[in-house]
Amino acid sequence: VSQSRYGESISEADSVAEIVREILSPPPEGAPDPYITIRNSPGPQIAILVRKSKQVLQVAQALSAAKIRFNISHNVGFYELEEVICFENLLKHLINQADYLSLVGALRSPIFGLSDADLLKLYLSLESDWSKFYLESNTHKLRTYFLELAELAKCFSPSQLLEKIVKEQRLREAFTRAGQVDRFSNIERFIDVVRTYEQRHSASLSSLVFWLAAERELGAKAPIANDAESLVTVMTIHASKGLEFPVVILPYLASRTNRAYDFHLGEIKIFNRLLTLLGVKVEDQEDGYKRKRTLLQRLLEENSKADDLSEEKRLFYVACTRAREHLFLVLKDSAGLRKDQAELEKLSEEERLERLRKARRPSDWLRLLVL
Repeated sequence: VSQSRYGESISEADSVAEIVREILSPPPEGAPDPYITIRNSPGPQIAILVRKSKQVLQVAQALSAAKIRFNISHNVGFYELEEVICFENLLKHLINQADYLSLVGALRSPIFGLSDADLLKLYLSLESDWSKFYLESNTHKLRTYFLELAELAKCFSPSQLLEKIVKEQRLREAFTRAGQVDRFSNIERFIDVVRTYEQRHSASLSSLVFWLAAERELGAKAPIANDAESLVTVMTIHASKGLEFPVVILPYLASRTNRAYDFHLGEIKIFNRLLTLLGVKVEDQEDGYKRKRTLLQRLLEENSKADDLSEEKRLFYVACTRAREHLFLVLKDSAGLRKDQAELEKLSEEERLERLRKARRPSDWLRLLVL
């Protein structure tokens, strides 16, 4: 594990590019070469893991400027994958049974596997009217299954519902037989993403679908990789789950994964009742109609801080354990940081542990642990 500090005159993304350049450049003759195996091995050897999609863009721009060949994991566009969209279509239809476009998308997907001919046959049996899908006159077995799913959605969390569907439809076996194990891995990763969302926000199907649309919009802004066969890959920490690399570089340790949305869906106790409420930003007429958080949104966000901290720790653990041989932790070196470090060194061990318990960012944890 190496701590790589960079000064205020260089951006964090540029500092990452400098670390990569050092790894890829052979040392002077006679000097030790700890990275020779990495340079001579095929496939991604160096992974740069970040928390947010916009940080992927910043690192990509810095690598491009340094003329370093790199690849961006397809998981940046994860929410646009067919196997993800098919489950999203199913969830949309369970929310709104009048959404027949989502119904058709789900039926035609690998989940249920209806061919175009099967769909046409079903459509004609419904007298060319998808609104008759749920009528008792429709004897298709999937009608009963969809009704069961709609009932289960009332008591199951989205991730539990998805896991049940995957098991009942034997999707693991189907994708394995088709030689598409990677696509099934994407489904498992999607369910894990949904589970993480539930822990941080809500188990509501409608809020999940809204969030997925927002994530897809963020992913659409990601840059296109310039070299799919390079030694360097850039991806989000979430996308790295289940993967390992000889070298892992973790920048942006002073930032947190929390994203600022115009809304926050969460739980809060009012008069001894636990209620699920939605807090949204509203326009402030007295401040040029800027959108500002309401008191309810602030209360909901404050209430979820403990869950956010647990998620931050879990994510940092996942990121660090992706490294097999070398782990680089990138920290900004500044006058303010050195002053804070000097003050921390004066604290007793108990005071440092208390600070550590309250710290919310990876950079703060590292500063307290390395003293």
